[in-house]
Amino acid sequence: MSLPGYGPHKLSTSSCPPPSTIAPPPIPLPAHLPTSPNKARLSSSGSSPPTPLPPRAAHTPIPSTFGDVPDSSLGEISAPITPPPAQLVVDLPYPPTERSTPPQETLRQSQLDPPIQHPMTTRLRDGTLKPRTWSATRHPLPLALLSHTSAGPFESSCYSQAFLRFLKLCFEHETLEVENSMEALNSSVPNLPVFFSMFIIIYLIAYFCVFRNWSPNHRPEASSCFISFAHGTPAVFLAAFAIFTHSQRGFASANTNFQNMVLDFSIAYFLMDLLHYLIFFPNDVLFIAHHLATLFVFVTCRYLVFHGAFAVLSLLVLAEVTSACQNTWTLANARRADMPTAAKLYRFLSPPFYAFYSVVRGLAGPLFVYEMGVFYFSGAADSVIPRWVWVSWMIVVVTAISVSILWISNLWLELYRERTGKVEKKMR
Repeated sequence: MSLPGYGPHKLSTSSCPPPSTIAPPPIPLPAHLPTSPNKARLSSSGSSPPTPLPPRAAHTPIPSTFGDVPDSSLGEISAPITPPPAQLVVDLPYPPTERSTPPQETLRQSQLDPPIQHPMTTRLRDGTLKPRTWSATRHPLPLALLSHTSAGPFESSCYSQAFLRFLKLCFEHETLEVENSMEALNSSVPNLPVFFSMFIIIYLIAYFCVFRNWSPNHRPEASSCFISFAHGTPAVFLAAFAIFTHSQRGFASANTNFQNMVLDFSIAYFLMDLLHYLIFFPNDVLFIAHHLATLFVFVTCRYLVFHGAFAVLSLLVLAEVTSACQNTWTLANARRADMPTAAKLYRFLSPPFYAFYSVVRGLAGPLFVYEMGVFYFSGAADSVIPRWVWVSWMIVVVTAISVSILWISNLWLELYRERTGKVEKKMR
């Protein structure tokens, strides 16, 4: 009998070794696999392993999937076919432990490389540099960062970027705290009545206490200068802080709560000073008109359009930065006829005050108003500030700067005439 596909040759069992001598190759198993209960009992009891089964008889036929094959059909097989020894390599997705460490020959090449040298050193007391070790790191970094040791230009890592974001968040947090505190203050207490009452109290203290020995002709003017001291310099610092702590600085940006508070502070001062002029100097039309126009700009910005505080407060800084020097010069001018000290102070302050006032009102002010006009005339603010409002602002500001330039020009002419007259008297 022959098998299909094998031809007419015969197979014989004479050269085939007994089945008992063919043993499967040993398969190494990982150390973490559990042992069999029998092996555990043998190792615990110390008894010898069981004896192997007796070899199968030579005449026992070999089972085949092709049916019964005669013994003479195995004659072509000269030696048993032994497969190559298999090797089990286990790839663990987690770091190996004592129980799950693979054999040394199965480790990857990256795991057999020497450890990476620490890029930083420590200076000892004797001046020598000692390389650091990774084990000494208090806060270990990820391996992806530690493996980068190429010497090149500095590249911002996730830690440096996180530090920059932290600084930015800290600054924004401080600004937000200030704005929140101002918002809470505005919601709890109205600012305008409080500030107006404060300026009334300051004016009364100046009129009845500070300048009580001055003549009735100079006491009102001196009291007005006193409340101007209380408003001018603080308004400069408050307005500058309100401008620079706001992230959106533009001519059409919305007002913040702190900016509204500064506007209320200035509105209260100009209301008090306007009341002073209406009571003591009702014929001084120029100053009354100036205060009314200034109040119009502040009130519309604060209570009507709620935008444009950046432009208004910037103009306030330019207007009040010279107030301290101007008030001192005004008080010295009022008493120079009967006080030699006031006369000396007036002569000493006049040239630097005129120069400072000329630079601010003659150069910085017009430049800022020009930028303000270019922005508003472009129509970029028409959606938040009505056209008639910003046109009125421009008219008021341009008129105020023009009057200031005329006033300081007359002062320069008077100073020139005084100095020229003194020189002529000396020459005679």
